[in-house]
Amino acid sequence: MRCLFILSFLLITPAVPSFAVADAPLRVQDLSVSNGTISTGNPSTLTYPWGPNDFTTALLRQGRVPFAQKACFVNAVQMLAGQAAEDFYGRMRSPRMTFTSHEHPELAIIVMGVTPTDRIRRRYAFWGVARMMNHLVWHNDFRNSTFQLNYRDRPVGQIYIGPVPTSLPETAAKTAFVEPPSIKQLVPTAISNETEMLSWQYEYFGHSLAMNEVLMGTVGALVVAARPAPDNKVSYFVAGFSPYRAVHHWASSPGRPPPFTYSMLIKSIQATAMHALDQMDFHELGVRVTNGVQEVGWGGYVRDPALNTANYLLPLSSFRF
Repeated sequence: MRCLFILSFLLITPAVPSFAVADAPLRVQDLSVSNGTISTGNPSTLTYPWGPNDFTTALLRQGRVPFAQKACFVNAVQMLAGQAAEDFYGRMRSPRMTFTSHEHPELAIIVMGVTPTDRIRRRYAFWGVARMMNHLVWHNDFRNSTFQLNYRDRPVGQIYIGPVPTSLPETAAKTAFVEPPSIKQLVPTAISNETEMLSWQYEYFGHSLAMNEVLMGTVGALVVAARPAPDNKVSYFVAGFSPYRAVHHWASSPGRPPPFTYSMLIKSIQATAMHALDQMDFHELGVRVTNGVQEVGWGGYVRDPALNTANYLLPLSSFRF
């Protein structure tokens, strides 16, 4: 058994969802570390999952076909995790991309440019999915919907979520998610590619959270984690989606392990959310990340216990293994 660091950070959180800058979760470059605690830098430079104030969304159309909340979360998390490995500031690979999952092939997220040849900027898709998910969850209204995305009062794209359309234009690109394997609690399981092999060990502890809180915190963490280059090294990472209570905390392992990169972080955030959904257990969760040989990072998510307090230091429970 060993006790990892106890982290603290400063947040400003409202009682209802808001798209104000003050709701921003923290990004790693705005943090300073001292005596095992994390404190904020300049709050005016914080990043946040729903984009800047001049990025807006509007519900364009809504149908009557309901879909499962769990399927919605699976598809959204896996879409964001898959796209997070791409250039956050670049454009999507096709003017119209359809994302489905192996587990829920009946449900699609479709990202579209404003014209048949326009490829939407990827950051607009990230911010749009974050706002779309907030709308669906906050209103508890999971029906086929299309959202228009605007930047500086100009349309920049659309996002549809709902049943897979019966036909797609020939120009549409369809992407099936590659899902992480089913991972049992505290049993290392590997997922590999050409450059890295990762395995995760999990331990539930502490408070129970709602599924909405865990998955929306995951959505926020993935949007924030997508900004740096995938091969950048992670020192400390703290992000969530205010006012949802689950906050992701991750760090590279102490000592001199192999680097814990943002690519590894993104895979770990995704695998952690899929594990919680697989177990349908949403207690606070500690995670150890190994590269098949040795530990490279650790983290998980914890409950924010002071949601409606304007200014506070959040003490986090220890992750124990």
